[in-house]
Amino acid sequence: MDKKTFRKKQIQQLDEFSKTEKFQEECDNIYHNLFSNESFKKASSIAVTWSVGFEINTQPIIDEIVQKGKKVFLPKIDLEIKQMHFYQYTDVEELEETSFNILQPKGTTQRNDNVDLIIVPGLAFSKADNYRLGFGGGFYDRFLEKSKSPTISLATSKHLYDKAQWDIDSFDISIKQIITSEME
Repeated sequence: MDKKTFRKKQIQQLDEFSKTEKFQEECDNIYHNLFSNESFKKASSIAVTWSVGFEINTQPIIDEIVQKGKKVFLPKIDLEIKQMHFYQYTDVEELEETSFNILQPKGTTQRNDNVDLIIVPGLAFSKADNYRLGFGGGFYDRFLEKSKSPTISLATSKHLYDKAQWDIDSFDISIKQIITSEME
């Protein structure tokens, strides 16, 4: 299936699932599994997005990173040059809302594109090869193509597919590890 069609279907499915108790249950397990993950524990600088709507809430993740004395970095997208960079997050006052209703850094804090770990968002993930379906801008794939930072994605049962149900393009970058609610 082409990405655009599958993305629309997947967003609807995730939106419906995000309103259920099962979703919150799975998220709680995902947080537990992430926080006990060796890559997460060893990292002193972690990049993560500021979640919205139907996504797995990243606020508990950001809070945990800060509580552990680690540095949090959030992506900032420059639409004019189609690039993404990570800027240190210290306070919600340093964020601005984009035209896509997403909060991102204003870009006034420390920039670091070589963080110890990147938590990569996605709409769907293939268990067979760890490919992800993103939101359609290609920003993460372009960034990850040049990055040496390890990657993790977080996935509920509704994010996971045995094999990709969408087209995989030559520029798509697979994720090193997918953390689910069922891992131990």
